[in-house]
Amino acid sequence: MRIHGSTVLLTGATGLLGQALAHEMAERGADLVLTGRRPDVLDPLAKELDARAVAADLSSPKEVRRLMKAAGEVDVVIANAAMLAFGLLSEFTAEEVDYLLDINLRSPVHLTRLAAEHMVAQQSGHLVFILSVAGKYASQRLSMYNCAKFGLRGYSRALRQELRPHNVGVSSILPGYIREPHSTKPEVKLPRWTGGSNSPEEIARATTRAIERDRGETVVSPLPVRLSASLAAQAPDLAHALFRRVDYDRVAREMHAGGKVHR
Repeated sequence: MRIHGSTVLLTGATGLLGQALAHEMAERGADLVLTGRRPDVLDPLAKELDARAVAADLSSPKEVRRLMKAAGEVDVVIANAAMLAFGLLSEFTAEEVDYLLDINLRSPVHLTRLAAEHMVAQQSGHLVFILSVAGKYASQRLSMYNCAKFGLRGYSRALRQELRPHNVGVSSILPGYIREPHSTKPEVKLPRWTGGSNSPEEIARATTRAIERDRGETVVSPLPVRLSASLAAQAPDLAHALFRRVDYDRVAREMHAGGKVHR
């Protein structure tokens, strides 16, 4: 799929990673449609990149339909909108559970279902899901986030096979820890063996490669985290036993306490 000259719809454009993705797509010559929940950030970004802006709250299926109608026929959808959900399951109300699932799971499913109708009709297009290594590795205090990311990962893998005969690509991007250079939050110290974090720009470039080369799944993280995620996917009980020994879940606890987070 060529990005240059394509109409690209990007959700979650006002966040740290969303802004990096918006700049990357603009530099690649895309005709951008940006959406987010913060018009005060969305409108200046759209003006800077000569893009269209459609403010929307994607927790509502009605808003998803309105967004797709406003965006028109798009060639690429990057489903990036998400909300981190730190906390023990017992700490969430039923209403909060529904809201988190609406944002993190249901909205990208509804969005891509609608977008795929046009793409199948024109026999071209590409859908991108910005996920997380949390779609491979489950961690304490992240059960609601894991629930959505595991679900979307399975959905994207199945959708890739379903849409292949129609020349429509589907890619999943799984970042590890993302640096927040301008955040005032206290720094969470990563275990040395993880290899560190990635910048939003590195993840945006990986997204470009996934679209242009039709890559099904890309984990964007240093090698130790990629290997850990693979182990967790293949042998979760073994991986969790090993991670407990090195207190890997400490990172989740510190993020829950208010430290810098990766989305």
